[in-house]
Amino acid sequence: QHEQQRRLGLVADEVRDAGATGSDEGIPTRQTFRDVTMLYLRLPLSEEVLKQGLLGGLLGEHADAEHGGFQLDTSDCAQLRIAYYPDAQLGWSDAFGSSTPENLPHHLLSVQLPMIQAGRRLYQTSFALVDDDRAMMVYRMGHGVPAKLANITFPSIASFPEGQLINISRRGVNLLRIEGLQNQGEANLEVVQKLFTRHEVNWGTDKALERARQLGLTTDFAYKAHAIEATVKVAWRVNASLSANDGEQ
Repeated sequence: QHEQQRRLGLVADEVRDAGATGSDEGIPTRQTFRDVTMLYLRLPLSEEVLKQGLLGGLLGEHADAEHGGFQLDTSDCAQLRIAYYPDAQLGWSDAFGSSTPENLPHHLLSVQLPMIQAGRRLYQTSFALVDDDRAMMVYRMGHGVPAKLANITFPSIASFPEGQLINISRRGVNLLRIEGLQNQGEANLEVVQKLFTRHEVNWGTDKALERARQLGLTTDFAYKAHAIEATVKVAWRVNASLSANDGEQ
């Protein structure tokens, strides 16, 4: 359980902060998500992902090596996050970007791959599922997160959800099922806090590319950089049974 603050910027060929230029589609440059509940897993990179990383193009990296494109960080793990955001001021009561912000409680699953760019260790969201259509549009159009709609069953908890179930399905297919959650004791908060220090760089949006050109950045594509600051309130180590369905969903 924790609070997240997400700061947005632009990157093109190298990680750069767009400063006061703002972000896409009227989204504030800083957003705060309170009382977040999250299941966090570190997963070894599969042989298929490693092969794709060697071939290039997996992370949207620039084809010209001179531009310092992204490289898969084979020394690290991918991360899987499943979270409930009960306080997410992502929506708008009327005109997008100029009316009163509106809370859009939602669940979000994200799979992030580790990468290196110009010696900097980063993450990129390669797959995401969300259970609210308006939140999905904000993630896609404003954050560069490739979110799709899904049904997400996630325990609502005030304490550890012993024995409870997490299930994620899309188009009638169960994609991920985590059951038999067992508390293995409290985790070191300092260690958990460090899991959120690596910046996230995702594919950009049309607005991001437009702003990059306005800044005079000579590039064919712009990316979105997210700096996440998390304040972890409580954390547990977890043992559970996990099953996943591999398919085009």
